[in-house]
Amino acid sequence: MAENTNTLNIILSLIPPAICFVWSVILFFDFKHKDNAKSLLSAWFFLAAITTMLPFCHFCDSIPILMCVGCVYSLSLPSLPLLLYLYVLLLTKQPQLKKRDLIFFIPGILFFIASITLYIFLDNNQIRQFIYYSLFSVGSFNDFDALVKMQITKFNMVHSFYIFTLLPSFMMATKHLKEYQNEISSFYSDINDKSLKNCQKIYYVAIVLTVISVMTNLVGRRFFSISISGLIINALSFGTTFFLMGYYGWSNNFSYINFVKDKNKVKEKITTPDPYSDRAKLMAKRIISLMENEELYKEPELRITDISQKLCSNRTYVSSVINTELDTNFANLINSYRIEYAKKLIADTTKLKMDEIAAQSGFSSESTFFRTFKSLTQMSPAEYRKNAAH
Repeated sequence: MAENTNTLNIILSLIPPAICFVWSVILFFDFKHKDNAKSLLSAWFFLAAITTMLPFCHFCDSIPILMCVGCVYSLSLPSLPLLLYLYVLLLTKQPQLKKRDLIFFIPGILFFIASITLYIFLDNNQIRQFIYYSLFSVGSFNDFDALVKMQITKFNMVHSFYIFTLLPSFMMATKHLKEYQNEISSFYSDINDKSLKNCQKIYYVAIVLTVISVMTNLVGRRFFSISISGLIINALSFGTTFFLMGYYGWSNNFSYINFVKDKNKVKEKITTPDPYSDRAKLMAKRIISLMENEELYKEPELRITDISQKLCSNRTYVSSVINTELDTNFANLINSYRIEYAKKLIADTTKLKMDEIAAQSGFSSESTFFRTFKSLTQMSPAEYRKNAAH
């Protein structure tokens, strides 16, 4: 019976690291959409797999494995929030990591060195005391000798560093994501498949993961690490959050590199922006004329460079004029014309299906059409058609 229980403990404790490892492999070998950001996220999941293996190693009852995983744990846990931030940086700001980015790994390396140094001087009994206290809250801190206390203190410092770096890294990442969103909204008319909303969801899930960890400590690590019901809850909660993080990362196939490639496809005339002059007002009128007379908004892949070329200008100046004179960005401007045209089609005929209306209005997909229509009119196309009929 005890042997069966231990086997079940091993299986349950293996679920979170197994999910992390699978996502690490999937992201690393995703050659169709491979980029530096996905490679970094693959590394994140590999380290997360190591981080969640401590309970599994305990149930295997192998001191050498526990020591190895414990040392890597001290490196990986404090590095996880910083790696996640670097992942966002690669998606939004730069194509690859720079030498200065390596500074983010210094805390983890220092904890790693400290962990190795302490393990060298600990015997097997002291290592078990440390593991039982750290993972299962077994024993009293004051009863341990100095070396075990130092290892426990280092373990707690690793956890504290992780928690205190997650929020600042989230705030910096959010700033980069907003800047990126503004940039693509000023360049593309359809940003649905270029938005990095899934990237922000990864951070939200990471915060949920942290909350679960904190709650686990408050309720009692022993319950979640030894009892079958606790291990099941632990496996399901951590396994689900890791799965969602992996899915969001895998489903994102657009990044800063793609954006730069699209910008560099067109060589533009350099014009010094002067958005507050009469020339800017004239440019705004010409932009409106292109929309209303030539109906350029009906082109699904319309970009601001298409507009700037027709106006014999450049995208920076045209974007500046749209922002200041028309008080909007490029994507919102184009989508407003598309929705107005779609409203006319909906009101004028009941024969056209919604996917046909979406295509004729310039939307690349029906889902984008529904989302944009709801956002701008506060009702669905079907509801608008019903109201127009009355």
